[in-house]
Amino acid sequence: MIKYDQQATINKARYFLTNDFMNWINQGGITVSQLSSPQFDGTPGGHTYTNTVEKALTSELSRAEHAEYVANTILLALHGCTDFESQKHKTILLSCYVKKMTTEQVKIKIGFSNKQYKRAKRDALFEFAERMDFWSQRRHLESDLYTLMVPKRDHQGTLEGPKETLKGPKKVPQRDT
Repeated sequence: MIKYDQQATINKARYFLTNDFMNWINQGGITVSQLSSPQFDGTPGGHTYTNTVEKALTSELSRAEHAEYVANTILLALHGCTDFESQKHKTILLSCYVKKMTTEQVKIKIGFSNKQYKRAKRDALFEFAERMDFWSQRRHLESDLYTLMVPKRDHQGTLEGPKETLKGPKKVPQRDT
């Protein structure tokens, strides 16, 4: 099993949600009400898994349709995060990165102490990174969405884990602004 650098992965997820997330959402034509909707399912048609027809059609999408497909993929990852009583990952991420609430507002909303909140936010960011990697691979968007998971390296700088399954992190794509 591949081992991941938790802190580096969390930092990369935080960077993505702070800097790239809203760009994809805006380019994809997603509205603010769709971002936090409990009914969100990620696709206009109602299913969330890519089939061979959908895979073939993604190469035929217009730029706007492709941006919407990418944005919905990100939302699948975000809305898929855990939201149990003791693990309010989805609530924390939506509150911080969609609703732009302050740390104090989020802590009050979920009823966590400062220590509980810091731990839960770190866990939420790591879970989001895992889900983003799953959905970007599942929906064949690796060339659009850079991996957020950072493989752990040993003291000599080599990747830890089985050699045949390790892939280094992809470079962040440059976007026109």
